[in-house]
Amino acid sequence: MTEKDLKQIRGKLREMEAIKRQMEARRYRLADSVRGSMPVFPYVEHVIAVTGIRDRKIGRQLSTQKELLKEKIKEVLELVRQANEYIDTIPDADTRIILRCRYVNCMTWYEIETDFGISISTGQRRFREWQKKDPLT
Repeated sequence: MTEKDLKQIRGKLREMEAIKRQMEARRYRLADSVRGSMPVFPYVEHVIAVTGIRDRKIGRQLSTQKELLKEKIKEVLELVRQANEYIDTIPDADTRIILRCRYVNCMTWYEIETDFGISISTGQRRFREWQKKDPLT
């Protein structure tokens, strides 16, 4: 697995996010409310929310996009599995943490420092050392 392959995870996640946004933009939901009551005594009145999709064509388009999203999720899960297998072969534990955080969890250097106590400069230095040592990058 190369560094380019590891970077594909982040790209696939962004692609999935774009599909989700597109689905939200296409979702033309109708919403209304009606008043109803309990079917038995004391017949307490309450509001019932009713929602639906305005057009069947839009519903079909959303179904198609949901299927596309499911395929992308499968691709990402496979990439993450391969990345984790590769990262597990690296002997240094801190380097494994850094690579897993950067590529699998898409964390920033600041988030790595905050969550794992590895300073930004140390993390970047170890990352560069890994890039120089690893024959696959």
